[in-house]
Amino acid sequence: MLHFSTFDQPLREYLTKARRMTVWTERCTIGITTRDRAEDLRHTIERLKAICLGDMRYIIVDDGSADGAALRTVAGQLLHCRFVRYEVSAGLIQRRQEIAEMCETEFLISLDDDSYFVDLAGMEQAIAATTEDPSIGLVSFKIIQLYLDPQRFERRITQFPPGNSLFFRGCGYLVRVSTFLAHGGFPAEFRHGGEESHLQYQFFASGTKILHVPSVVVEHRWTWSGRPSAERAFLLYRSQPMLKLLNEPLFIAVAGCVKLILWDSWHGRGPCRLQFLGLCSGILHGMRLRGRWR
Repeated sequence: MLHFSTFDQPLREYLTKARRMTVWTERCTIGITTRDRAEDLRHTIERLKAICLGDMRYIIVDDGSADGAALRTVAGQLLHCRFVRYEVSAGLIQRRQEIAEMCETEFLISLDDDSYFVDLAGMEQAIAATTEDPSIGLVSFKIIQLYLDPQRFERRITQFPPGNSLFFRGCGYLVRVSTFLAHGGFPAEFRHGGEESHLQYQFFASGTKILHVPSVVVEHRWTWSGRPSAERAFLLYRSQPMLKLLNEPLFIAVAGCVKLILWDSWHGRGPCRLQFLGLCSGILHGMRLRGRWR
């Protein structure tokens, strides 16, 4: 048995903190999906290791990167990492769904390959609250977006009041794996954008809660590496009408789609032609899926 003097108080606090962290980390897996962003992933892993999360379970999925060996080497920095490589890309959303299906722990912490924890002050309380209340299916955190644009630097913060929330922001969140999968998770049809809002609709319909814990801070280091703007513009605008058509009454969904075509597609976020084509593709695909899903 260890005995502490008054001079050992810092050591006592460190051991107590380490013991508590071990309890919640053993119940969680960190899942990351990536494509052509080995350096971003390296930076993320270094930041996670710096706050003593290097010993956790990890699942890292390579969604068809051109240089899979580089990503495998980066993932090799982690002691307990399951690295899965696909030669052909199926989209990051589908890979996140597959990570949840592979996860063997009770909770999954989903991080982007360029996002990492800055502060874990409330993580223990978040896990405890989720354990006590089985109706909580997801825990969201405070997100600090750092846009490292070559021409400018921008910092945005996304957070909600502590407690129950109707919304969550991606980049970093925790889900109860069984609840996530029971609600369908992230359908592969949402190849970029819309998947988080779709899950929010499913949670709201079933009475499943989202808990927001702003004391846990995630930093999202947004860079231009591996982000083809034309493809992103098309897929992002394709997802928006699909989200409406799959989750809202038909009249409201159609009205929302008309609004997207007449107004939202001309805000300059990507080539207008690709935005318009994405919206049309999303409407056609959403109508086809609506009959199948309902």
